[in-house]
Amino acid sequence: MESLVEQITESTVLCFSGSQIINANGETDTFLNHSYFPNSSYFKAFKPETLNLESEYFITEHLFNFNQIVNASSVIFRKEYFPMSSINTLINFKLCGDWYVWIHIISSGESVYVHKPLNKFRVHANTVRANSQSKIFAFFENLVIISKIDDLYQLSNSQIDKYMDYLVYIYTNRYPVMDQLAPHNLVRFVLFLLKFKPSGLLHLAKHLLKY
Repeated sequence: MESLVEQITESTVLCFSGSQIINANGETDTFLNHSYFPNSSYFKAFKPETLNLESEYFITEHLFNFNQIVNASSVIFRKEYFPMSSINTLINFKLCGDWYVWIHIISSGESVYVHKPLNKFRVHANTVRANSQSKIFAFFENLVIISKIDDLYQLSNSQIDKYMDYLVYIYTNRYPVMDQLAPHNLVRFVLFLLKFKPSGLLHLAKHLLKY
């Protein structure tokens, strides 16, 4: 924690470090096939040990489809930027509440990433995350996340197309078919596609024809 505090300036709203994955026995392990998070080409390319993140780019390109900050214990932030005005939204999250909070705070100012494994993230078969990852409610929480990002930055057409392709792919590939076809889920999904972009159903049709 001291290493994070050292990076805080007056303009910093949030600072986080890398997390090493360990199992229930404290041994090095993997989560989603990675032993270290954040894990993407964006983070792997970091040469300095710390980096000030450009908020809009970080959020719109690297937080729309995955919560790169997997462990809340790797984060410190200024409490005045916690989204208390969105508390009614937050209490409805089962899995992705932290993800929503990080996006809200990071969009408020300067954030710093410390490119070191200063934190250990324990994973095992009975964690809430492990048991919930393939549950379709997690998908609809991701819809809330993407809606928030769109509200913040008014996404470009190319970004919206990318997000739509991502949403269609995970809806039709990650969750059980019975969940996909359940009327209350399917209707909610289709309505979101239409609201997010009028041509949203074309993304769905193209995907179904492709696969």
